[in-house]
Amino acid sequence: PIAERYSIDIALELLFRPEYEAFRFAIFPDTLSKVEFAKTLFQGILVTDIATPERNELSIERYKVSQDEHVSYETRLCPLSQCLGDIFDGMGLEDNVMKEHPTEFVITHQGLQKCVRNEHLMLLSDVSHLVQGSENFLKWNYRLYKEVYECSKKGLCDDPRANWFQGQIGFINNYILPLAKRSQVYFSSKFADALVSNGIANCNLWTEYGEEATAIMIQAAENDEAECDVLARLYGVPSRGQRES
Repeated sequence: PIAERYSIDIALELLFRPEYEAFRFAIFPDTLSKVEFAKTLFQGILVTDIATPERNELSIERYKVSQDEHVSYETRLCPLSQCLGDIFDGMGLEDNVMKEHPTEFVITHQGLQKCVRNEHLMLLSDVSHLVQGSENFLKWNYRLYKEVYECSKKGLCDDPRANWFQGQIGFINNYILPLAKRSQVYFSSKFADALVSNGIANCNLWTEYGEEATAIMIQAAENDEAECDVLARLYGVPSRGQRES
């Protein structure tokens, strides 16, 4: 996860500047809180590397294991097992920290539950527009499309135009809805149900009107149209379709 590691490096470089000493003390006044902060930071950012299948599979496996306190925990389930050196270097932790706080570096049922909860909060935040209202869904879908399209022109990724419509349907069905359903464990029933129902509603909306919406996005990105005009057209697609039917 090169991009995610780079984000962490930049964040820590800024955080440890002299002018933020008081801020650091407020976040982690002692070694133990520093370790807890580091674990949460690295785990929360690295899990957003959803382009790596193995990382997604481990996240789902951690979720399943965390629901049963009687199973044994393998080291590979720890999301930080491959980056402890980076954590110590980035946070300026001394080598003796593991000896002083050994329980912070051992997988426990409570620790795994906390880890999985934080992961799901971050994963949902990372793609939250897909489980929100339709206008927010369309707005951020267009912004993401435009970002990917610009990257494709620089040769950094594939051209999104051909597969954008179908790709959104597959992503919602295969990733978003399972994620939202797993997350129901961590939220009130009203909020959790809203995540799933909004995801389903957006998938239905996109299935019916996504081809037209994609055509609008493609034209707008190619012509560098003003976003306010593009969004007005996108928001009008479902209502226009309902009138015509």
